[in-house]
Amino acid sequence: MVDGSGLSANKRKTLSALGWLVLLAVLAAPFGITAHHFATIFDSPDQTLLVLARLSSLIAMSFIFLEIVIGSFRPLLVKVYSPATLQRIHVTFGIAGLAFVLSHFILLIPELAGHYAESNKVLFLVGPVALVLLVLTVTTALLSRRFKGSWRLLHLINYPVFVLAVAHGIVIGEDRSMLALRLLFGGFVVVVLIGLAYRASRPEWRALFKKRGPA
Repeated sequence: MVDGSGLSANKRKTLSALGWLVLLAVLAAPFGITAHHFATIFDSPDQTLLVLARLSSLIAMSFIFLEIVIGSFRPLLVKVYSPATLQRIHVTFGIAGLAFVLSHFILLIPELAGHYAESNKVLFLVGPVALVLLVLTVTTALLSRRFKGSWRLLHLINYPVFVLAVAHGIVIGEDRSMLALRLLFGGFVVVVLIGLAYRASRPEWRALFKKRGPA
């Protein structure tokens, strides 16, 4: 039996299961990348904070990546998942991403001066700037009815912020030399850019900037 999405029930179930597996893999990746640090997590309070800061930054990137992907590919995803489910996950992941970015910043506060002295200054400052912009985009999305159509333009900031955050992690992140991290972040950027191109190719999405309601 085929429903309005053009997919049979079996295909929807298969694609839904595959989607959840991809989601879980993306969220599990930070733990795999930072696993080699876990043996030293209790060596000292400073080391504990550093390991947790590394982990929280990668989890934040994973949540923000998934949030952007859901927004970009929603016209395709609604064929498999209900719009209400996608919206709930989209909002939840945006809030979770912001929470982990904030956690990363707080955990690094004791070592901020040292990191600033040793790191590329421009990309170091990208971190706090990205946090501020993420607060702006998440807040305006949650209060979209008050911001009318303007929140959509602000929401597009997520794309350059994400790319800058990737550059921040690859250039000055503690695990920047790891091939796995570079491959993960490279894959994130490619998918995000494809999603942006897909969105921009849809006239109905561009028309949404003149209307109210969720994109």
